[in-house]
Amino acid sequence: MHFTTFISLALALASSTLVTSAPVADPAPAELSKRAIEVVYLTRCLVGSSQSGFTQYQQEMAYYSDINASQAGQVPSYNNRAVFNTVPYGGAPPLYVGTKSGLFPTGVTFRSVIAADGYQKFVGVAAGTGDNGYHSNWVCKRDSTRLLYEIPGSRYCQAEFYCQH
Repeated sequence: MHFTTFISLALALASSTLVTSAPVADPAPAELSKRAIEVVYLTRCLVGSSQSGFTQYQQEMAYYSDINASQAGQVPSYNNRAVFNTVPYGGAPPLYVGTKSGLFPTGVTFRSVIAADGYQKFVGVAAGTGDNGYHSNWVCKRDSTRLLYEIPGSRYCQAEFYCQH
């Protein structure tokens, strides 16, 4: 009888020890927030207005820290626009073939390298690369020459390529 009491007591203690020493699961980790996808558009802008007439073509690189903020005609801030190649309207518009660099007012330079056949690529197909000094792994893809944004009466910018990393 004495031995049976001892075994019962030992089992009771062992089971309570097992329960209290069981590992406690870590609380579920907080959901990680996804980083926004940066994008630089290589645009051709018509300067002037459709009413009074366009006077120039300008090549402009337009940076958006979140691609979702570029899908409904949003105008990038002044610091996020790098205008660089201006030619008279009516002649051949400038192209992005080869290496082009745009200096943003923030001091950042974006350099794109578009293949010679870049304009023959289908929309969404890789046509070149880009580099902003922070990331060198940007992939530039053909866009549809859609209206990216407009500043009424002064600027009408079409997306020719878009670059992401």
